[in-house]
Amino acid sequence: QMPIFDLNFTDRYCSHWTAANAVREVVANAEDERLIGGSMSVEHKGEKLTVTSHGRHLTTRALAFGATTKGDDDRTIGKFGDGLKAALAVFLRCRMPVHIDTGREVWVPRYIQRDGLDRVVAITTRSLPAKYHRERVVFEVEGVTADDWAEWRKMFLFLSPAVDSVNTEHGSLIRDEALRGAIYCRGIFVERKPDYRYGYDLKDLQLNRD
Repeated sequence: QMPIFDLNFTDRYCSHWTAANAVREVVANAEDERLIGGSMSVEHKGEKLTVTSHGRHLTTRALAFGATTKGDDDRTIGKFGDGLKAALAVFLRCRMPVHIDTGREVWVPRYIQRDGLDRVVAITTRSLPAKYHRERVVFEVEGVTADDWAEWRKMFLFLSPAVDSVNTEHGSLIRDEALRGAIYCRGIFVERKPDYRYGYDLKDLQLNRD
C-alpha cells in the first residue's frame, strides 16, 4: 500500500475557488521556477493540461502550510506556499484527476476519512527509482476541455499573443481594449477593475496567496 500524506484540511478549503483559480496556481508555481533561473512549459492536449518546470524537484515540504522556499526571494510571485494545497483541494472537489511527478516521487491527491470527516484532502506518494530522478516537476490535470483552456490561458500574458503595452519602471501599461481593467502580477492575472481605462502588469505587486 502506498504511503498517504494527510494534508489536514477538507475540500471546503477555499470553497469560493474555481478550477480556473487552481490552474492559475499551478502555472504560477512553474513560472516562479522560470523567474529564478529554471524553465517552464505548458501543453494542452485532448483534455489534459501538463505544466512542467525544470530547475528543482519538489519535496513534501511543499505540502506543509507556512513552509515555502519562496518567501525571501523577491524574484518570485508566490510568497506563502499555500497555493498548491488550495489547488489540490479544488481539483478534488471538481473531480479533475491530478498526477504529479515531483522528480523523486509520484503524488496523487485523494480523499481520506478521519475523525468523522469523509472529505479530508490527502496525497498518496510513490517513490521513483533513482534512474528516473530529475530536477523538474510535471503536473498533469485531466478534465480541462479545449474551451476551458482557450479561456484560462488568457490569465497568463506569457502564454498569450503579444499585447499592445508600454513599459514603465513599475511594470507595463496595457492598451488592448480586451484587457481593459485587467490587473496582472508579472504576467499572471489577479483581478479586473471595470472602471480602469487600461490594464496593468505590475512587477512589485504583493499577493496574499500564491
